[in-house]
Amino acid sequence: MLKKTVKRKLDLDGKDGGGVNLHRVYKFKILLPNGVTVGLRLSNPEPEMSLQNFIQKLREEYVIVRRQSGEENETALMSVLR
Repeated sequence: MLKKTVKRKLDLDGKDGGGVNLHRVYKFKILLPNGVTVGLRLSNPEPEMSLQNFIQKLREEYVIVRRQSGEENETALMSVLR
């Protein structure tokens, strides 16, 4: 028996005459030198991103994770990302 192939669905937007609207999501899980793991999710990013821009987004997510965990010493921990 042959197994039926799975096809990906495209999000068709009927507003602009049936154009294709692709939604891209990139997920990263980064282990920092201090042992903290930071999850980073980028929705519809630009086709190219500089390393500095990526690190800035990682820093922003890291601050959020730190606040949620109740850590107070942000300056010492932000030095990990420099």
